Amino acid sequence: MGKDKADALKAFLARLPGKIAAPLATAIEADRLVNPAGLPHETILDGLRPVLRGAETRPHRLRTPLRVFCEPFEDLLVGDHEGAKVEGRIARSSLRPVWRLVQDVAGKPFAARTASLTGALLGRTEAELAEIVPLFQAEAAAALATALEAGSAPALADPDLCADAEEIRRLLAIAPLTLSLRTRFIRPVPTLEDADLDIIRACYEDVGSVHPDAARYVPVIVLGRLARPWEILRVLAKLARSQSDTLVSQTDVGLVGELLLHDLERLAERIEAAEPASFDPETLGTAISQFARLGHGLTTELDIHRHGPWGERLAELRARVGTRMERFLDQSVRDVTGLLAVRRPGNPRRRHERQADLGRPLDDARAGRARAVVQLVTSCRGVAAQAAFNVAHATCVERISESLDDYVPAILEALKGADEELLPIAQAYFGAAVELIGLLRGEAEADLLRRKGAIARAG
Repeated sequence: MGKDKADALKAFLARLPGKIAAPLATAIEADRLVNPAGLPHETILDGLRPVLRGAETRPHRLRTPLRVFCEPFEDLLVGDHEGAKVEGRIARSSLRPVWRLVQDVAGKPFAARTASLTGALLGRTEAELAEIVPLFQAEAAAALATALEAGSAPALADPDLCADAEEIRRLLAIAPLTLSLRTRFIRPVPTLEDADLDIIRACYEDVGSVHPDAARYVPVIVLGRLARPWEILRVLAKLARSQSDTLVSQTDVGLVGELLLHDLERLAERIEAAEPASFDPETLGTAISQFARLGHGLTTELDIHRHGPWGERLAELRARVGTRMERFLDQSVRDVTGLLAVRRPGNPRRRHERQADLGRPLDDARAGRARAVVQLVTSCRGVAAQAAFNVAHATCVERISESLDDYVPAILEALKGADEELLPIAQAYFGAAVELIGLLRGEAEADLLRRKGAIARAG
């Protein structure tokens, strides 16, 4: 299929409703197992992926040879490497090049093994799968080892892909030893119990006795399955027999702590990249919440000293986020105070009064920015202190509250006395004020203000 036709097909598929896309994806995956040379399966699935990501109905994911290949390291997969390759993270974009490399190096015997695996997957023969899967993964690991040792494959010219391939090889090699771990810990694991820690330690010791270079990946596998990822530090403390970040960071299991700090750094970068003029409150609020919870979790689970290797980085990240959010809120709150503008009357006897400024129609863009600011500060109420901008957050909320308290009586008075020309303008500003009140103080107070507005207009 040519590129133009493929693009047209993807564009068509991207418009399908989720309830149609999900069963279609399942059917295409099933057909790919039976007849891999028939339909343009990859093109169709690529076109469906944007719909499936946002669909309420998730497709039933069939086990395929490629998925079985990925199962031992699926918990390390990320969308792509942001910047330099990070140990313990494998880019999804590396999967198909590595898979093709395995197929090329392993040749016909591996193709026959893959065909046997496909038959067992289609027949759902659990006993046969239990026998074939370990052999399939071991042969894939051996093929990768051969390719990496030779280093002649064109795909391995990319250093990041080569590093991903090496980690894939290590995790394929220990797949039988980590199977019980992957079977027990089904994501999302709500919390780690003491018995879980013993199981993880036993697996770590088993892997270390056979593949010492891969033992550090055992906690990483569990990390990808936890609802509270910082709880993995309990495992580190048990394995390193220390609560000190200085000591734990120097052991091989320190890799998982480095990954948590890497995640914290990526969150800090997203927060720093947000601009007051164009930010999305849900996206930024989620990043701040995740940063606060993860940073707090790190200090709760491990004795992280300010002058230790992890403590210094954590303190630096908190300072960066705190400084950025102080400036961000100071700039963005002006969209709220500017929207709720009041002026003093020209009559000296009424200088103590406030009048809503109806000199121009409501600016929808500014109203949208004001709404976003209030949504953000509301979502940050419980986490601002943990993200090191509690004072800036409290100051921002206070400034918004003072502006609303000044503006509400003024806009109610404007509604009462507005003529036919000014009434639509006054109503638009009043509606914006009601919306901000609802976001900041709750719908009960917003409803009360709506009733006051109706009374003011009727009076």
